[in-house]
Amino acid sequence: AGAPLKAFTLFQRFMFASYGFIMYQYQLLLPLKVAAFYPFPSLDATGNLPLIFYLSPLIALAVIGLVWWSVRFTKAPGFGYLWYFFSIILVLQFMPVGSAIMADRYTYLSSIGLFFILGWYLDQAFIRKEQWIYSWRWIFVVVFFLYCSFLGTTAIKQSMVWQNSETLWTDVISEYPGAEISYKNRGNYYGKLNQSEKALSDYLVFLQINQNDPDVYGGLGNIFGLKGELEKSISAYTKSIALDSLNPSTYLNRAITYAKAKQFPAAVKDYNKALALGPGLMQIYANRSYTFMQMGRFDDAISDYSLMMRTNPHNDNYLLNRGLCYYQLKQYEKAVTDFEQVVSLTPANGAAWFNLSIIFNEMKNYTKAYQYALKAQSIGFPVDKNTLETMKRRLSATARPSP
Repeated sequence: AGAPLKAFTLFQRFMFASYGFIMYQYQLLLPLKVAAFYPFPSLDATGNLPLIFYLSPLIALAVIGLVWWSVRFTKAPGFGYLWYFFSIILVLQFMPVGSAIMADRYTYLSSIGLFFILGWYLDQAFIRKEQWIYSWRWIFVVVFFLYCSFLGTTAIKQSMVWQNSETLWTDVISEYPGAEISYKNRGNYYGKLNQSEKALSDYLVFLQINQNDPDVYGGLGNIFGLKGELEKSISAYTKSIALDSLNPSTYLNRAITYAKAKQFPAAVKDYNKALALGPGLMQIYANRSYTFMQMGRFDDAISDYSLMMRTNPHNDNYLLNRGLCYYQLKQYEKAVTDFEQVVSLTPANGAAWFNLSIIFNEMKNYTKAYQYALKAQSIGFPVDKNTLETMKRRLSATARPSP
């Protein structure tokens, strides 16, 4: 997750660390702009950071100086602040990690030090009877109670953001509109819900900010594929592969799209590449075998279906398609075996019953052909009336005694 060191200068990394050092304290005490993600800042047209980053080292020195000064009177605040300092210093992005400049989870341990200071002063208000702080103790209690109520209310409000990826990343976008990862993650969420227009909108916003993410182009490929815009889908997958040529899923998705566009040789090429990158992925074999069927390469399709059935021998879809391949090759006995196994596994599979009818009709077993056609029709499979009548006539002709 480490960002390349050349992405930021040493001076910039120092300012990021100073900014995080101050903002973690601010967010702990006044969590007014809490978000699931805090992006690195964008540079302006002249290559400069926002002003707050240049002020952060000065603010950090001022706060440390104030704590140092307080140690002259009591060591408790110094202890609490040192706790915070040494707990937080390792995550201050001196060495940039990931795409976030801050992460609230990094303060879980370090927050003990700051809240120790608050608790210590509240306690002192009740035991230092000889000092001015004692006369203000109940005011401190009221203020502390109101402060805790504020924190509780803020926590409840923030927890509502974590309902799902839409609410979470929409909240981040409202706080940090330039955080491109928010559009990507929300777009992925919309994509999983088949809300293609919303997903497309988020991906396009992302690409205005960052054009080098292979996953987003892959997501665009999925959306265009669902919309039937196959050329756009293939183009998006191709861009994704150009950025990441080692992802078997992208080759698989492009292969499926090529197959939909009837570009079968290109589809097979991508299936083979996907298998080279992800050997053993049954989803690739499942799609390639169907493409082989569309191409009329029935022996290759049978090979793929047989391979998949070694690990899933009772998959009625594999059996049905392999039976169709055997039928096309006129290997009727093998086709009958597969179709009979399908109906034994799924008696309501009308396609298998009808395919058995067709095969027995080819084999001139008109009794079974007619029986199985009626069975297919009885469970809702659409059987053409003319086909039934033809089978019935043939059955009657074979049953009529010879003159």
